[in-house]
Amino acid sequence: MPPKKRVTKTKVISKKKNRLASSLELIINNKTGLSDPIYVTIVGLSPITLCPNSKPGQYVPVWGDLAGNVHAIKQGQTIKDFAQPFKMGAKYYLPPIRSGRIYFSVGKPLEGAPYNGVCNGGGVPTPAANNNTDPSYNTIWDFFEYTYFGDSSLGVACFNTSLVNGFGIPYNIELVGEQGEKKSGQLLFCRQELFKQFESLGSPFADQIVKHEGTYIRIIGPNLGVSTNPGYGTQFPQDFFTTYIDRVWKQYKNNWKLYLTNLKPGVDATGEIVASMGRDVFQFKATNGSTYNIQKPTSNEVFQCNGVFVQTGSDPVDGTIKAVFAAMFNRTNLLVQNAGAHQCDKSTFYLNAPVNEYAKMVHDLSLNGFNYAFPYDDVCDYSSTICDPNPTCLTINLQPFN
Repeated sequence: MPPKKRVTKTKVISKKKNRLASSLELIINNKTGLSDPIYVTIVGLSPITLCPNSKPGQYVPVWGDLAGNVHAIKQGQTIKDFAQPFKMGAKYYLPPIRSGRIYFSVGKPLEGAPYNGVCNGGGVPTPAANNNTDPSYNTIWDFFEYTYFGDSSLGVACFNTSLVNGFGIPYNIELVGEQGEKKSGQLLFCRQELFKQFESLGSPFADQIVKHEGTYIRIIGPNLGVSTNPGYGTQFPQDFFTTYIDRVWKQYKNNWKLYLTNLKPGVDATGEIVASMGRDVFQFKATNGSTYNIQKPTSNEVFQCNGVFVQTGSDPVDGTIKAVFAAMFNRTNLLVQNAGAHQCDKSTFYLNAPVNEYAKMVHDLSLNGFNYAFPYDDVCDYSSTICDPNPTCLTINLQPFN
């Protein structure tokens, strides 16, 4: 039996008596075939309550119970305090949470550091899949991401089976709502076979598989594997994409241009390498009259879609150009002739070495090729995100292990 949880008084942000007005039935089907208990932990941010004296967009960190209620997280609480044992056939409801995660762990609750009580848009510390000193490092776990406001006037509800950081438990989702039934994230094999498929990739991708006493624990995605933080496990090569980045810069310096269309209604852009302040940058000139520059990225910035790929300022065209550019780097289709016209053509993805074999494998092993394998994998709608303005039922199916 797990140790008793510390008794801590919490503030209930959405009371049970109000739940029916925003209820979303949650069905969890445990098809793993395991006899070990499954624990469910739901954390995220309040959909409406801002931190006191906060900057815009900084919401109160919360946890959710399986009755559909949302509670403010208090200083000193840890993720372990919010673990709830899964019970087959129980009636569950999804709590309305912004930037929420539903964690599933096998055998025992997840553990982590206590919340420091600083309300600045963050939340309770969660497990780090690539930190070999993390207390849950040898526990099998995974998570599901969602934003559900409980009120369609506040925004559309969206759900996704993210494999961006890695993979521990195969699962898929089914959503019923105003727009009918949608399914996403279905992996084509049992967990054991999926790990064998990733092992077949060889180094450096197979090196990101974590085992404990002969049991597969997880696969760490290169998005996390490139981390240089001390105490982290097998590190992914820091220069994996360097040769490809150099080839892209060289090719587009030699009169190639990248034409991107419909960045927003009526806005297209043409990109090429130009000299700027003593260095070569990828410069896009858009039909809205604006110019957007992207510095030469590092290999890690490509995997993590950060750094030079982060939107600057409030112009959404800047963010869209950078997201498309980062996605094309990860899919290695920037060196296809007339690449802009083929940016969403999956027949051009993952062909030019070095290939992000992790992302390619995730899509190859997913039903219809849709899943979330790197941060901007939603470009061209190849991710596993599904949305509905008025969902009524969400089903999460934990798939077989063997």
